[in-house]
Amino acid sequence: LGGIHVERWRVDTLRNTTTLLAQQAQAGLVGFVNQSTNDIAFRFGLVFDTRNDEVAPRSGVLLQAIHALADSALGDLSYQRTTFSAQGYVPMHERLSVNIRGFVQHTSGTPGIGTIDLLEQSDAPLIGMGGARTHRALLDRRFIGDDLYFFNLDARYILTQVPTLYTVTLVGFYDTGRVFFAEDFTFTTKGLKHGGGAGIILQIFRAGLLGTTLGFGPDGGVLQFHTKWSF
Repeated sequence: LGGIHVERWRVDTLRNTTTLLAQQAQAGLVGFVNQSTNDIAFRFGLVFDTRNDEVAPRSGVLLQAIHALADSALGDLSYQRTTFSAQGYVPMHERLSVNIRGFVQHTSGTPGIGTIDLLEQSDAPLIGMGGARTHRALLDRRFIGDDLYFFNLDARYILTQVPTLYTVTLVGFYDTGRVFFAEDFTFTTKGLKHGGGAGIILQIFRAGLLGTTLGFGPDGGVLQFHTKWSF
């Protein structure tokens, strides 16, 4: 895998509200508010994929190791980001599969807040920890940090299907993970954000997915809408 990431982003406070970010910006504690940032990085890595299907896999593995490098000579930031992820799919029955994913990312240098919001993947990046693609029991982009790891486990049971026309799948899941911001990265059970729940996913023809999950975690009940499998 090889590529280039070019992004221009700006972080601002909500209008007419008194948020913690607005208070910190007014006090001069954060310097990135209302400033445009050019984030340019080159990335390279290795991908090993034996999944039987990219849209709705039921067997195989997907292993990814990606490294991104940015230099302030090209953009506004200098950093290095290393990402490892592993996904596995185990068919237990013609209708049931058990699936697992582990994800670890470390960022060093001087990244911006928009940089650590992005989680590397070979096809399309993930955004923060929390939401339908990363942690189904947390709100979208609930946590971001220089370093993070999360773990997903789910069981998918096909309720009914007409091959190549539609498939209705029941999913039960458990997600956990944590981020590190201004602290040393270490694998620990301290501070993990746990959550679990269930949902239903409809696959239309061979490519279209639509569904929802209800997860329960630190923020209570979280309803997520899905247009693809979490992993």
